[in-house]
Amino acid sequence: MRIAPVRLSLEDIRDPPRESFIFGTALPLAKASVLYGPTSVGKSALLAQVAFAVAAGAESLWGLPLLPGGGPVLIYSAEDSLDDWKRKAAAVLHAGEIDVERAIERLHVIDQTEGLARLSEIVTVRFAATSRRVAQATDEQ
Repeated sequence: MRIAPVRLSLEDIRDPPRESFIFGTALPLAKASVLYGPTSVGKSALLAQVAFAVAAGAESLWGLPLLPGGGPVLIYSAEDSLDDWKRKAAAVLHAGEIDVERAIERLHVIDQTEGLARLSEIVTVRFAATSRRVAQATDEQ
């Protein structure tokens, strides 16, 4: 395989293409993004609100602009079950800021939580006198 060099021009640099984002200046459109952190801090709750707002075509969320016009949203859930997403939808509906009825027409969930694509698991780590529960990556796929 031969690698071809790519040349940039001054015009490319002076007027670079604009990048589109789904939420503020986070979550670039058509690029992979990873949201990570300790278990139970609200990562999937945050993403649920963003997903429902985008699917509903909302203009903004928490004062940050959303993708203009919104669009269909596909959630590939490898850790939260479909029942978990139903509970998240109920919470978004209860909050009352997002048109959930419109959102559910354009929001789709693929549930892969039956051990087929589990990315992490909660384990207990024991130290001399203490123990704590932490998320740990798994080799299961």
